[in-house]
Amino acid sequence: MGYTVVAEKPAGPYRLDCWLSEVWAAIEYDGPAHWRRQDAKRDAWLWDTYRIMVLRVTDLETLAQAIAPFFDEALLTVSERKVYAIEHGWHG
Repeated sequence: MGYTVVAEKPAGPYRLDCWLSEVWAAIEYDGPAHWRRQDAKRDAWLWDTYRIMVLRVTDLETLAQAIAPFFDEALLTVSERKVYAIEHGWHG
């Protein structure tokens, strides 16, 4: 889709599977080892701390169906979320 993707981007105590700085968002692949409760806590921390939106996918079909609407939503607020994150110490 033309976006730069950084793999394993550090974000506070976490690592983002795929970081997309142009839309201030991450894509996380949830394999069989993922724990939903921990993922929800992590996603909430990323949002509360840096306003990073997270798209969680379990397979390529889910990604293909979810990516365009996710980017549409992320692009609507990317400027505001970046300002918030920078004010709160993110240097991503």
